Amino acid sequence: MIFLVLALLLFIFGLVGALLEGAREVWLWFLAGGLVLDLTMVLLVLTDWHCLRKLKVIDWQGQGAHFLMFLCAGSGFWFRLKAENNIFGLLMGLTIVLWLYSLIRLKKSMNRSV
Repeated sequence: MIFLVLALLLFIFGLVGALLEGAREVWLWFLAGGLVLDLTMVLLVLTDWHCLRKLKVIDWQGQGAHFLMFLCAGSGFWFRLKAENNIFGLLMGLTIVLWLYSLIRLKKSMNRSV
């Protein structure tokens, strides 16, 4: 759970920088770093590693929100490449909301399973 929160914090740091100073490349690296760390954790959970088995208890709403989060982030980066920064900011904000929702659902699922 620590790495998932660290990935979210990296993403938030990059998003705040991108919104305040414009979506320059340095802030996009933080955004991408957070997404890559989160995707790595998701893939490690799928390998059924014994240390991460407790993260598999997330319900279907949390899984759906996490999948939609990756779709919003990918489409947000697409709009950044097209230099449409307003849509980029909107999609990245939606990404944060979906990511937070999926982490809240994961925390609730972990508390129920204990």
